[in-house]
Amino acid sequence: MGYRTGALLASTCFFCGILFVCFNVDQRILFLAKTEQRTQDAFAFYALFYNAPSAIKALMHGMMGVLVLAIISKLQKLDESALYFDGGSLACAIFSFALYTSTSIPALRTINEPVPDVDTPEDQRAAVELLGASNVLCLLLMVGIIFLQAGQAWAQNIERKAMLQIEEEERLEREKASGKAPETKKEK
Repeated sequence: MGYRTGALLASTCFFCGILFVCFNVDQRILFLAKTEQRTQDAFAFYALFYNAPSAIKALMHGMMGVLVLAIISKLQKLDESALYFDGGSLACAIFSFALYTSTSIPALRTINEPVPDVDTPEDQRAAVELLGASNVLCLLLMVGIIFLQAGQAWAQNIERKAMLQIEEEERLEREKASGKAPETKKEK
């Protein structure tokens, strides 16, 4: 694993950690019976999340940049592996960031800074549900990136083994053609 893959996996795992923490609140809203207490807990959690110091928000947005730069730098190789695995990872990251900017940020604003006489408590509840669904989808996309990178490593390992086997067979053929007794790996 190189530095680019390490940066990609580190930033992806960073987001998986954040989204897993959010999932503890989201799963109560999305998958369990809706109660006022669960809704208020979600409001409190996302208020804390929204009002976090700007250094935390800068770290999160910086890690988004690291993720995109790592994927783009891996795409520079321009082989089939980069096209399929890294291209798929880039698509997952773009979809995740699109969900974040188009759904999560407006939902957080609706929850924490409702517009007077426009955003009703029902709008805030709907925003919490929308935010939870968006977070779950982003988490699935981040896990997809991890699986794509694992698949790429597996495919490269299989390809490397196949190339070594082909080279060994070619070497044995050359030695056989030249009249030498072929050396096996055990004799070396």
